[in-house]
Amino acid sequence: MEDVGGWRFVVGVLASVVAIGIGLLLVFAVFDRAAMAWGLFGAFAVFVVLLLIFAWFWDRRQVRDYPD
Repeated sequence: MEDVGGWRFVVGVLASVVAIGIGLLLVFAVFDRAAMAWGLFGAFAVFVVLLLIFAWFWDRRQVRDYPD
């Protein structure tokens, strides 16, 4: 019988969890700094602008990859 998951799967999952945790820590740290500097509305406004910029680049890439 073959070991389907094995240690590589476990290490991959743990590495993913650690990477996501560090990423969320950085996002919350930046959001907290923005909230302290510009207030809660300003922090949300910056967050929304960043999401819109990301969405615009994502959409441009999708149009280039799928011209139809």
